[in-house]
Order: sequence, then structure tokens, then C-alpha cells
Amino acid sequence: MRYAGTIQAGVNLKTAKFTSQNKDKRSGLPKSVVVELDAPKIISNTPDMDKTEIVDQENNIFNPIDPDSVVDLQKRCVEQSNKDALSGGLIDQAKTFAKQNLQTMLRGAMGSNVKVTINWRS
Repeated sequence: MRYAGTIQAGVNLKTAKFTSQNKDKRSGLPKSVVVELDAPKIISNTPDMDKTEIVDQENNIFNPIDPDSVVDLQKRCVEQSNKDALSGGLIDQAKTFAKQNLQTMLRGAMGSNVKVTINWRS
């Protein structure tokens, strides 16, 4: 089977803890914000069925592919692609994107000079 799909990783902002520090006396806005987040995780692995195909030399009219075998094979492909994505740096990429997005959001709300620190929970 040749597997193609989209794997997405992200952080759960519902469990994030935001702490503001050193408020500016004039504006009342914090000079720094510390964000504590759980580590990113894979949130979806969606196969692209138009690009996923079964390549089997044994499949022919005399030896058809069993549908249950295809489902099991697809599950194994999803599991293996998750492992490959994790070892290929997907979590580090998700941390980088989360940090950039949170900095942009917080600086937009609190001013461009606010220092944003991200602490990752293990």
C-alpha cells in the first residue's frame, strides 16, 4: 500500500496557563507574559484516498484483496506514519508554530514590546 495523507499536530489552549508580569504603570499592560503549555501532540492523520493506493503483485482475479486486510493495512500505515512524523520533527515544528502564533496574538493585544515566554510541560 502506498499511503498519502495529512498529519496535523497542535497544542491544547484550554490547558494553557497565562501569567502576566511587570505591568506598565501608565498603560496597565504587562511588560511580559509567561505561557505554560502541554507539549504538542498529533491531533489528526487523514488519509488522502485519491493518492493512497494498493500496490500488490499478488492481487488479481484469482487472488482478490480481502477488505478486512485493507482496513488492517490502512491502520498500520496510519500508525507508522504517526511514528515517522514524530521522529521526523513534527512536534518541534508544532512548538515553533505555536510559539510564533501566541507571540503574534499576545503582541497584537498587549503591544509589540511585550515579552512572551513559552514554557513547555513534559
